[in-house]
Amino acid sequence: NSRNVMTAHLMSLIGLNPIRELTQSFGLYEHPNTNYPFILGAQETTLISLVKAYGEIANGGYLISPQMIDQVTDPGNQVSILKRLPAARVPGVDEISLFQIRYLMQGVVERGTAARLSRFSKILAGKTGTTNDSKDVWFIGYTSNLIIGVYIGNDNAKSLGNQSTGAGVALPLFERIFTESIKNGYLPEPFSAPPKGVVFYSTNRLTGEIVSSMSNDTVLEAYREGSIKKDQK
Repeated sequence: NSRNVMTAHLMSLIGLNPIRELTQSFGLYEHPNTNYPFILGAQETTLISLVKAYGEIANGGYLISPQMIDQVTDPGNQVSILKRLPAARVPGVDEISLFQIRYLMQGVVERGTAARLSRFSKILAGKTGTTNDSKDVWFIGYTSNLIIGVYIGNDNAKSLGNQSTGAGVALPLFERIFTESIKNGYLPEPFSAPPKGVVFYSTNRLTGEIVSSMSNDTVLEAYREGSIKKDQK
């Protein structure tokens, strides 16, 4: 569920400037805003910047440079892209943080706004998005070796309709592209195993409390080892 109150609360704990700097490091924004609505996405970006940022999460935190293809001349319509070795790493992130982000976005696919694709939750992570008045909707989804970004909106910023959301409009198009890719030979590789230092606890999805057993109201969440006090378990 999209809960903006939790996002604002997280910002109050971390501070606005560290988050601004992190979005800049990922290439999401060149010049992030300094106002508080920024934390809820009140700043324009581009689809390629979104895909780049998600790609760097999928790429183990290593920076990538998107390559644009405007023409295919191969008779078989095959596109070959030079695979480059990882270069600089995004500052301020580590393997555990990256895994937790991916695990959360697998939850989006398994039981959240992208649950339409729950059958792929073991190999797919992603996030839906919808702006005010449904002027823009999108979905960014990725496996360990493929990222697809779908954005839908009008050039004049006219609303797509009151009921239009990322889940209802962009996600079905992503699903079509993704499933057709698999039919045509794309083989998703499994995500990497959790890095050392990650522990899993049954967590009540309504209260956030760590509980002793699983039930319909609990999910298995990934925590950094040592970050949970013993009296919370």
